[in-house]
Amino acid sequence: MTLVQCNKHGLSGLVETCKHVDEELNKGIIREFNEIKLWGYMLVCDTCWKQHDLESFEKHPEIIGKDMFDIEEENPTIDEYFQIYDKIQRVVWCSECLAQIKVKQARNNGEGAPFPVYERTLNSNNGEEIEKLHNLLTENFYFKESIVKNDSFAVFVLAGGYTHPLTIKIYYVSSEIEQKRITQFVDDLFRKKELNQVKIKFLEAEIWTTWSNHEAGISGGKRGKEKLLKEVLLNC
Repeated sequence: MTLVQCNKHGLSGLVETCKHVDEELNKGIIREFNEIKLWGYMLVCDTCWKQHDLESFEKHPEIIGKDMFDIEEENPTIDEYFQIYDKIQRVVWCSECLAQIKVKQARNNGEGAPFPVYERTLNSNNGEEIEKLHNLLTENFYFKESIVKNDSFAVFVLAGGYTHPLTIKIYYVSSEIEQKRITQFVDDLFRKKELNQVKIKFLEAEIWTTWSNHEAGISGGKRGKEKLLKEVLLNC
């Protein structure tokens, strides 16, 4: 998913909307808009949906819902889509802002939040605090070296957002005593903070698969399915 840096929610998913959906969102109204998932994610109103015959693209599984890099370059359908795409007056939204509008609307209607929300968690706008937390952990506890990131310990602090809390992923720490020590340490750090919602995940080991393309001269890797030993939510 394409990302956008939101002033409120930090680095979040990018959602495009037509101007009519944008108008409704700015009024705090969110409903089941028409969705287009091609490369990015776009929400359009019924008027734009019909005016541009966007429904016709749902009949082309070779492009809908796929990454642009997986679509053949010379595809007349994709060319037609982008001709229409350029005609739509598009507005960029943060996906977490959309989630917040949905929750606010539900609460105004006397309903509960439709999904768990984390309104008191550190996001990517709090980079210095997140880095400080990582340093405190590595200074006070022993962690094995990561097989994924060179010259780094196997503890990762991932920024949170409106729909997910700040998450600390720790590998190779299987002792319950040590898990409790780390959890208590983090709890003590955050208990009196305003942004105090944290998730701690203890995982058995890193599963990492590397790949390379010698012809292109590029290489990389991806995480596989990893075994979760314990998960703790603090102040959530």
